[in-house]
Amino acid sequence: MTRSGDITRFVAAAAARFGAIDILVNNAVSSTQGSFGALSDEEWRHHVDVKLLGYVRCAREALPWLEKSAQGRIVNIGGMTARDVSAYRITNGVVNAGVSNFTKHLAEQVGRHGITVNAIHPGYTQTPRMEAMIRRRAELEGHSIEEETRLRLAEIPIGRFIEPGDIAQLVLFFCSDAAAAVTGQSIAVDGGSGRAINY
Repeated sequence: MTRSGDITRFVAAAAARFGAIDILVNNAVSSTQGSFGALSDEEWRHHVDVKLLGYVRCAREALPWLEKSAQGRIVNIGGMTARDVSAYRITNGVVNAGVSNFTKHLAEQVGRHGITVNAIHPGYTQTPRMEAMIRRRAELEGHSIEEETRLRLAEIPIGRFIEPGDIAQLVLFFCSDAAAAVTGQSIAVDGGSGRAINY
């Protein structure tokens, strides 16, 4: 995600294999949990470079192919820190807010080509990364892993963590004919944990 040449080769390989590119799903992250004062410039730069600039690079490379498609779609995976403050995930918040902003701007610029661009903000999703985040948060707060897990679950009205398949369903919707007129939107798949009201 940080090397333009790698992305160029990846997109070219996909186009060669399938003869076209209709859909781009950007889904990457590389962040370090910590308080504001503990994060170095390099940790900030790396997160911006991997996720936000990585998405920019991928979209730039895929756009010529998406413009040829009858149904070009870009889906950017962000995160709930775009909307909610998290004490130990400030770089996530800044980068994911940038993903939402990038999504809206790009949607306006490419809509005339029939391309839609939307973002998804997952909540606490049952993945190895989330398990590592809970371990790190427990360490920072002086909690047991079990207590930290209970606290995170208590934030989710549906009473369970998000499954990757929950997010995949929204990706499929955005890429379907049913979403042909939906663009520039950022939608949460968070089980109701986000407390902000978004119009």
